[in-house]
Amino acid sequence: MSSVGVHRFGAGGSAYAGTKFAMHHLTEFVTYETATMEKLGKGKNVQSFLIHPGSVKTELALNMPPEVHPILIDTPELCGDTVVWLTQKRRDWLKGRYVSVCWDMEELEKMSGDIVDKDLLKMRMVLYPSPQNLLALLKHLI
Repeated sequence: MSSVGVHRFGAGGSAYAGTKFAMHHLTEFVTYETATMEKLGKGKNVQSFLIHPGSVKTELALNMPPEVHPILIDTPELCGDTVVWLTQKRRDWLKGRYVSVCWDMEELEKMSGDIVDKDLLKMRMVLYPSPQNLLALLKHLI
């Protein structure tokens, strides 16, 4: 189970967000490793997803600052419905990726081509080169 909390910063959240971040990377590794093992005939290709269960009034959530409490509007059933949808059939285009139960799953499925082609719904470090480094890189490529 993941959380939208992995994308937010707040005092006291480092352990929670840090472990969720690690889980994202672990899930990507599991997805890669099981696919590789299946290709070698040494196992089955499992599907793993990172699921944000929604903003539910749990004991943990109610320990957050009171100003956050009004956004705790989701129900546990929403997460259950999403898990059922995810497991009704193979959704290889979504394995190893982040899914929020708050999203419209039919709309998400319509975007499956872009999600795979653009490698979306994964956490990545994006490096923007300085203008000087970019010019040097371009000169090297030309």
